[in-house]
Amino acid sequence: MFRKLIGALLFGGLLAACRSEKDSAKIFVTDVEIVQSEVFAPGDPVTVCASGFEAGDRLLFDIRFPLDGELLPEGYARGIRAVERERTEYSITVLAPGGYPASTVGLLLLRGGEVQELGTVRVSDGTPPAESRLYGLSDEAGGMCIERLDLATGCVVDRRLVDGVASLRCPVNEYGANRIYALSERDGGCAGLLYDLTMRYQELSEQSYVAVGTVLATAAYLVHDSGRLRLEACGATRASQPVRPVGWTLPEGLTAGMLSGAPFVYSAPCGSLLLAADCGGGTFRPVVLTLSSGDCKVQVGEPVGAGALIPFAMPLSREIDGRTQTVLAGGFAVSKPGGGVSELRLFDGVSMRFSEPFATLDDAVCSVAVDLDGVDRSICLLTEDGQGARRIRIYDRRQGAWRADALGDGLPYRSIVLAR
Repeated sequence: MFRKLIGALLFGGLLAACRSEKDSAKIFVTDVEIVQSEVFAPGDPVTVCASGFEAGDRLLFDIRFPLDGELLPEGYARGIRAVERERTEYSITVLAPGGYPASTVGLLLLRGGEVQELGTVRVSDGTPPAESRLYGLSDEAGGMCIERLDLATGCVVDRRLVDGVASLRCPVNEYGANRIYALSERDGGCAGLLYDLTMRYQELSEQSYVAVGTVLATAAYLVHDSGRLRLEACGATRASQPVRPVGWTLPEGLTAGMLSGAPFVYSAPCGSLLLAADCGGGTFRPVVLTLSSGDCKVQVGEPVGAGALIPFAMPLSREIDGRTQTVLAGGFAVSKPGGGVSELRLFDGVSMRFSEPFATLDDAVCSVAVDLDGVDRSICLLTEDGQGARRIRIYDRRQGAWRADALGDGLPYRSIVLAR
């Protein structure tokens, strides 16, 4: 949440700079009426009626919430862009904001760098959950289904349909924002999809992307343009932490289409992105995109025979400069279908070598989700047996063993994700 607040405060400062004391009561529209509810839930429609709206007008939020035990009595986020859902000549409907504690929310009309205060509403608590939750994604008539599973029992505790989205895959969580980003297949490429789990709404991009993944806690897309890959922050207009603009030239024999099979991950301390290239014929190669300043290069590893090669990153304690530090260590799930043994292996992005497997299992691996801050820092895998039945296996890193019972049997999911 604090990452979002930083961006909001910066934009709020910009808005404040655009206003002088004499025009603090700027009037652009009249006869203002906000269709009220006692308390709006995050994602509920909020309609503002008025006379004088113009095509370029935008609504922003000024969010205020009490702080308990902090230096300041009140927290705030000013200048948050409202998600607009409907507009007429005399009304604009936006969604109540999520991601904040129970708040008093001011609605601001932005026009030409100046704002008019329209009124306030109350919005209930929309902070992300304290612990990661497991979601399964499956195809559904007319869209994609997202189901939340109880990590103890495997029971479905929440279900929602993402309308009009085809073949949603490679989901990742922008950590602490309770948002899922993914790729949605369409003619000629893959659109980027945002689904906000708190506000229950989706946005589909117009642009096509090669892959989606995470850089530390920030979700990002890879864009392909004239033989080069470029990193682009997901949801940058919603106050996400900016991703440093970097690019990579693809070496001969490696195409952008080979990199779309699984989300990429960030691996430290070398500071690189791990991807997998599908070379066809059951052969994959690990791919490392370095993020070092002035040295953005592409390294391609040796071929690996597998049904899938799926990157993952997990917190790991290492000795660095004489101190024990926690870093995100990258690795791959090497999936072996047809009765083979699948492996979880760490991967050194400098030497381009795999470590010995730290866990194995008999089923093929379809999708991997890692808990970054849970007590056991578990690794969840969507697996498939030789008969095509899918279930979820959980590896407890604290115990160094698989949980005895799998979640579900014959699950419909094509991928899973842990989100908060």
